[in-house]
Amino acid sequence: MILTTSTLNVLTSRRNQITKTYDVLDLNIVKDINESIQGDQTVYKGGIVSLGQFDEGMCFKLNLKNGNAFIICNPKEKTINSLMSYI
Repeated sequence: MILTTSTLNVLTSRRNQITKTYDVLDLNIVKDINESIQGDQTVYKGGIVSLGQFDEGMCFKLNLKNGNAFIICNPKEKTINSLMSYI
């Protein structure tokens, strides 16, 4: 994925030679995001919902205004937390 100021670009590969854009999500169609601090963690609701730790890594759900949703996972919790924060 590549995150810009207005879009989230989903790519088919991490290798530059064969990378193609699979989908482009306009961040304006993400549902409103409510965030709160609980202890030392930021908790998101609405457009972003943290799903927790799985075999694939740390995951969250990105909810769109049109009813579609994407599950995004990464083995590095820090990467997922940064991505949720930026969105």
